[in-house]
Amino acid sequence: MPDFSTFIAAYREGRLQEALTLAESLVLHEGERQGQLLLIVPVIRLKLGDKAGAARDFLKAARGPVDDPGQCMTMAVKLFGELRDDVTLADLAAEAMAMRPQDANLAFTLAQALERRGDLHRAESFIGVLDCQNRDHLALLTAFSRNFSAQPGYYQVLKANLARYPDNFFLWAALVGMAQERCDFAVLDAYQARLSQPDAADLLPGFELGLVRLARTDDEAEAARPNFHTRELEGRRKSGGLVLPRRAFGMGERIQLAYFSGDLNGHAVAQLIQETLVRHDRQRFEVTILSYSGPHATRFQARWPDWLQKEVVHVDDWSSARTIDYIREQQIDILVDLQGYTGRARLDVVDACDAPVKVTYLGYPGSVMGAGLDYAITDKVVTPDSSKAFYAEKLCRLPETYQVNGTMHRRRMAALPRPALGLPEDCFVYACFNATRKIGRAEVSLWSRILHAVPGSVLAISCVKPDTRANLLAAFGEKGIGPDRLILFDYCAYDMFTARMMVSDLALDTFIYNGHTTTADALYAGLPVLTKKGSAFAGRVSESLLKAVSLPEMVAEDGEDFVARAVALARDPAALQTIRATLAERVVIDPLFDSERFTLHLETAYAMMAERARAGLPPEHFDVPARPPRTRPFLSFNEVAA
Repeated sequence: MPDFSTFIAAYREGRLQEALTLAESLVLHEGERQGQLLLIVPVIRLKLGDKAGAARDFLKAARGPVDDPGQCMTMAVKLFGELRDDVTLADLAAEAMAMRPQDANLAFTLAQALERRGDLHRAESFIGVLDCQNRDHLALLTAFSRNFSAQPGYYQVLKANLARYPDNFFLWAALVGMAQERCDFAVLDAYQARLSQPDAADLLPGFELGLVRLARTDDEAEAARPNFHTRELEGRRKSGGLVLPRRAFGMGERIQLAYFSGDLNGHAVAQLIQETLVRHDRQRFEVTILSYSGPHATRFQARWPDWLQKEVVHVDDWSSARTIDYIREQQIDILVDLQGYTGRARLDVVDACDAPVKVTYLGYPGSVMGAGLDYAITDKVVTPDSSKAFYAEKLCRLPETYQVNGTMHRRRMAALPRPALGLPEDCFVYACFNATRKIGRAEVSLWSRILHAVPGSVLAISCVKPDTRANLLAAFGEKGIGPDRLILFDYCAYDMFTARMMVSDLALDTFIYNGHTTTADALYAGLPVLTKKGSAFAGRVSESLLKAVSLPEMVAEDGEDFVARAVALARDPAALQTIRATLAERVVIDPLFDSERFTLHLETAYAMMAERARAGLPPEHFDVPARPPRTRPFLSFNEVAA
């Protein structure tokens, strides 16, 4: 039987194969030195070039009587990772993370293996330990979030991870977006508290999604701070991402105009802009529609005229490089991005392409920093002069309202009785049809005061998720409003959605982030909308829309005024009826739904951009002059088509 000294001599003299044989024999008998031998065996295998054997032996050591089993497991995982042995790594994931629960690099190797196997969801118990400031780790966190955010239970996975790993700012940002949708005010309060802590004040906002921030704060200075999207764009540039120099603006008779969107598939953006796409003057503009809108786009676009469908170029499966090349080959003069910081955005294309003029419009109510954009199309209400300091782009302000609207997808139905729509017959019905992610504590507080002041009234809210309903019921309950005063609607088809608007009495707006398309839908359905003055673009849209349909009196000065007006209108049916009559009269004359007028203003904006670019002048703020007002009703799109 060899002794330990014989093994040591062989090892020191470099007789590694002999030493390995001796060590493997001794490990079975040397009780007190077993741990030491278990550590030496994989080291010898590494020196012999046997990486696979070393990985297996480090794993054996991790499960044996060694002083630091976690370190042995880390070495085993590292070597299995280098060997791309994803099957073994997947099997080891839970065991390894139990030994080293705070080891970000260990978690990264295991999560990578799970991703390669298509099993990234199995990393849910430790995904939060990844280092969100490490670009490779962040890519895995992003993939995890994108792939599983729609899965049942994902919200609880995020909460569980943050309980264990409270410093993962990416998961904080992901959680708060879902908390907004669910009206989970406890999480939102915790997030706000986390934002105020010194260690997070500078770092955490850099992981926040743009739309999450817009629904969280109406501070324009805060909205202008870097976010997750600007971090991605900056990282792309730092890693050598190509940014082409701008071409000179074309001198042809027609402006080469391209719209770039992933939402031309029934999304609100598509519903709003489709009439303008049809109405553009093809004598002045050659229009290209670059669509990456997914499988539903073709079905939605099938209702467009054949000639318009032929202007669509489907770039869903194109690489960014190919899309950038196409923009150059087609000599696009003005590229209009309809996404901004939204989920399907391809801002790398916008940033890198060589279009002489780049514009952000409609999809995102704020500045799209970091994407090399020249202009943001807005209006004087959503972006007064004081907003200019907070925009990376120059403001192109349309004369009446920035939001394109039309009648192509809207139709007035015969009114249905309230009971058929889930509404009570004999009481005053306040309603909010806005997305629940826009509802915060301020809304619950002011709406509750209104309900208390108008006995017997009810508030109807569009609310899809069961946990959102529970959270809203609890929040209103804290304000003394019982469930009998609330009607929480589930998802319904658009016709039912607008039918409920038609028979409600008054829509109550959200504040930091107003209804946008929803406010327009309500006004077209004949439902007055009460809003209040906002402090940033997203919270000023309803004011813009209301003024574009001659209802400035529906814009309260502040919260107190909002409550007072909502209560007064419930108590004065004649005053409310006068507002309804004004709305019915002005909706067919005023600019809000006049897509012909709007398109002419938008085309003037593009021509003014082109004039500066052709003269070699840099982008500058400008306001588009208004055409003379109409004195007679305009023809709806459907009337023109007929």
